[in-house]
Amino acid sequence: MRTLIIWLAVVFVLSVYPFEGAERFPLADKLFHFMIYGITSVLFYTVLKENRSLSVRKKALLLSVVFSAGYGLLMEIVQAFIPARDFSVWDEVTNILGAVSGAIFVISQRRKR
Repeated sequence: MRTLIIWLAVVFVLSVYPFEGAERFPLADKLFHFMIYGITSVLFYTVLKENRSLSVRKKALLLSVVFSAGYGLLMEIVQAFIPARDFSVWDEVTNILGAVSGAIFVISQRRKR
C-alpha cells in the first residue's frame, strides 16, 4: 500500500510540474503516459488482490484498470487549472490504454505460474 501511495504522489508531482519543451517530443509524452498508467494499474492490482473482501479480490484486475484510468482522468482535470499545462483527451486515452496494458501484463504473469 505504501508503494502505491508514494507512486501516486510521484505521478501527481510529475502531472503538475510544467515541463518546457515537451511539445517537441509528442510521442515521448504518450509513451510516458502509457508506461506510467500501466505501472499504476499493476500497483493498484497488487494492493487490491490482498483485500480481505472476496468480491474485491475477484474484481481486482478490473478495479485496478478503473482506478488507474480514474486517477489519470483526475490528473488531466487538475492540469486544466495549472498554467503551462492543459487537459488532453488523447492523454487520457493513452492513460486508459496504459492501464489496460498493465492488466494484460498481470494476466500474462499469472499464466506463467
